[in-house]
Amino acid sequence: MAIVNMKKLTMIGLEGDRQKLLTRLADLGIVHIEFIEKDKAKYKTTALQQAANYRDQIEKYRSNQTLLEELITYSSDLRHLKKPMFTVRRIVEADALNQAGRDEEAIMADASRLEYLQIHEGRVREQKLCIEKRRDALTEWHDLILPECDDHCSKRLAMRFGTLPDAETLEVAKQALTEGLESYAIQIVKRGETSIAVAVLFLKEEENKGERILLQNHFANFPDTGDPKLRGDLALAYEKSTTELKRIDAELEAIREESLALAVRMEDFECLYDFYQQKTAELVSASKLFELRHIFVLEGYVPAKNAEAMVNLLFSEFSLAIDLEDPGEDDDIPVLLQNNALVEPYEAIVETFSLPKPNVDPDPTFVMSIFYALSFGLMLGDVGYGLLLSIICGILVWKVKVEGNMLKMCKLFFQTGIVSMFFGLLFGGFFGNAITEISGGAVNFPTLWFNPMDDPIKMMIWSIVFGVLHIFGGMGLDIYKKFKNGEAYDAIFSVAPWFLIIVGLGLMLLGISWAQWLALIGAALILFFSKREKNPIKRIFGGLGGLYGVTGYFSDLLSYTRILALALCTSVIAMVVNMMAMLPGVKGIGFIFFLIIMLIGHALNLALSALSAYVHTTRLQYVEFFGKFYEGGGRQFDPLRMKSKYTKIVAKATE
Repeated sequence: MAIVNMKKLTMIGLEGDRQKLLTRLADLGIVHIEFIEKDKAKYKTTALQQAANYRDQIEKYRSNQTLLEELITYSSDLRHLKKPMFTVRRIVEADALNQAGRDEEAIMADASRLEYLQIHEGRVREQKLCIEKRRDALTEWHDLILPECDDHCSKRLAMRFGTLPDAETLEVAKQALTEGLESYAIQIVKRGETSIAVAVLFLKEEENKGERILLQNHFANFPDTGDPKLRGDLALAYEKSTTELKRIDAELEAIREESLALAVRMEDFECLYDFYQQKTAELVSASKLFELRHIFVLEGYVPAKNAEAMVNLLFSEFSLAIDLEDPGEDDDIPVLLQNNALVEPYEAIVETFSLPKPNVDPDPTFVMSIFYALSFGLMLGDVGYGLLLSIICGILVWKVKVEGNMLKMCKLFFQTGIVSMFFGLLFGGFFGNAITEISGGAVNFPTLWFNPMDDPIKMMIWSIVFGVLHIFGGMGLDIYKKFKNGEAYDAIFSVAPWFLIIVGLGLMLLGISWAQWLALIGAALILFFSKREKNPIKRIFGGLGGLYGVTGYFSDLLSYTRILALALCTSVIAMVVNMMAMLPGVKGIGFIFFLIIMLIGHALNLALSALSAYVHTTRLQYVEFFGKFYEGGGRQFDPLRMKSKYTKIVAKATE
């Protein structure tokens, strides 16, 4: 377990080399660049102008990235490309992104055209939808040609054409018009399958009142023809709508063909997106530098193990002045964890909580990884489930080749799956009691230790014993931390006595009488020596406050009973699934139901049990383990490097 030692870096270079240097540093990926405050008045104006320039360029790149990201998804849908469950970056040659940068204008022109076609297609489809609705509404009445009022008629009369639901509604409407208007005329134009078409005529001065009466009686105007010139010719309006739909379909087909032709540039869009990603990172880093007319100053951190080789490489390529020094005590040093291949996956758990505080916390990853794997294995504790978990994660790691935090988590679950298989052998669990159920009790999966279902009290005791060891691990790291930070007195008299107290109390529960002396010695050390007060009364009262912490330890130990709960839960659900699967029998069609129930039931139990084990194991680390020694608050080491979303750069593309 280790936190990588850092060197503080100060670099002065020529302004003309700035961009090339940043690109080179991005290739190396080992320099964490810090922001340099431009606090002198004579530099502020220039700094503000430079910041504005960088900001404008970054906004341009990010705007283009947003467009490209949308078009990559759109192009994939157009080409009906299969979307993988887990995204894996495409391998490209080293110069692919630079080539995309050189072709930026052409690629963005095609992207803009594809965006226009996408938007235009949406508008055309909206237009098509409106016309289809109009044509559908005209379908029943498309053979009608409605009369119109001449100029003399339109000055004195108002005419309405529409439909009423049925004959009964027609009679009600007539009665309402008779009672509400001085004069009106209504005539049936056509009887349809679902309604009756009518023409209604009333005086101009009673137009509003007449319309209101009609609407109150479920009158619906004839659909809009889409053309004022065709207001009364429903047949011609229907024919025109049909012709318009054919034209729109042809236009949509042309749009689709052109869009497909542009969608084949999806890989170019991906390369240009990642090119912008790289250039944005370089611009963000450039904005942190202190720039003058002819030179620039860069400050940051580099891992001590890489510092000398990096300096020699940069000296061979650029004219620079470089200073490396050890960070000071007050420096906010970025944190980079370094562990072996087995322990490295557990760094994701530490990073999710908080990185170690530099010069204060030790790297807890190695010790935590041991307890994490053991507690996860105890909770899942089944050979079948552990085997499935390891196989699935192994496929994702070595076949699918997932990356980033997903890679770490898959490696972590691969290991915890193996540990779960180990405890499954000890507890005699293979998909619960699947072998016993299937064989009708003739064959049992071997139990090398004990079955938690048969002896839950024993499982609870061992869960608490594991909790004691886990807490002791945290206390041990606390002692190591205090000795390292020059707090030996606190380590000896504030932390170490708790080992005596907890062991003594535990042995007393087993009936060992002399164990009380261990607990008393530990309590006395805390009571009289844990505080450094010169006044003995204050020291004793302070020690009493320290002894009150025993309640916290008991509370922590009770938290480990969740190991028992989850182990039993996994086993019980597995047993229920096995019992349900055996109900239809394993002969004939019953065998099909047997397989379905077994597959679905155990898949769900694995998912739920593994998730529960992950959540509760992580909680035990964060609360019970880290709570004993860990301060946290470290800052992530974030070097300037190539961070791509769609492509993975290699020296030469491989199949």
